[in-house]
Amino acid sequence: SLLSELHDPFRSRISDITGWGLSPELQTKLVEAVMALKQVRISEPDMRSVFMNLGRKVGLKLIVIDEGNLLVLTQRGRTPTDYLESLRLLALRTGCCVLLFGTVDMLELMGYSAQLNRRLLYVHLDRFRCEDSVGAEEFVSFLRKIEKDKGLPPDLLATNAESIYAWTYGIPGEVVDLVQRTTVARIALKLDSVSWDLI
Repeated sequence: SLLSELHDPFRSRISDITGWGLSPELQTKLVEAVMALKQVRISEPDMRSVFMNLGRKVGLKLIVIDEGNLLVLTQRGRTPTDYLESLRLLALRTGCCVLLFGTVDMLELMGYSAQLNRRLLYVHLDRFRCEDSVGAEEFVSFLRKIEKDKGLPPDLLATNAESIYAWTYGIPGEVVDLVQRTTVARIALKLDSVSWDLI
C-alpha cells in the first residue's frame, strides 16, 4: 500500500518526491533510498543469485526461453556453452525445468556438454522432404490434418501439395502460417469459405 500511496517512488524523479507533502523524515529516507537504488550496478552473478533465491521462494517450476538460437551469438570472452551451463545451473539450483525455443541454429550448441545431454530432451521439428514418395505422402498427410483441424474444404491443400511445398519449403510452421493468413484474408473479404485462389 505504501508504493501505491507514494505513486511508486522508484520510478519517480527526486523533484516529484519532494512535492508529495511527506513528513521531512520520510521524505529524506525515501530520497536517499531512490538515489542509492539509481547508483547500484548489479553484476550478472548477483542477478543470477537473486533470480535463484526468488525462484526457490516462489516455487518456480518452469523457465521458458524464446529465441534460444541467439545463445549462439556470444559476447567477448564467452562461449555459447557458457550460456547453456548457466541455464543448467539455474534449473538445478531452483529445482525447475528450462524450455528453450529456437531455430535450427540452436542445434549446433547441443552435444557439447555431457551433463546437458544427460538431462535434455530434444524435440526437433524438421521440415518435410518430398524427394521421394514416402516424404511426399507424409507431407500430404500433414496437409490433410491441417485441413481437418482448420475446417478447410477436403483436399484443398492436399491436391495442391506441390505448390504449398514450394512456398513453405516443407516447414510445418510456415504451412500453418499460410493457412492462418488465408483465414484472416477470408474474414477481411467477408467470404464464406477458403478457396485455392485465396490461398
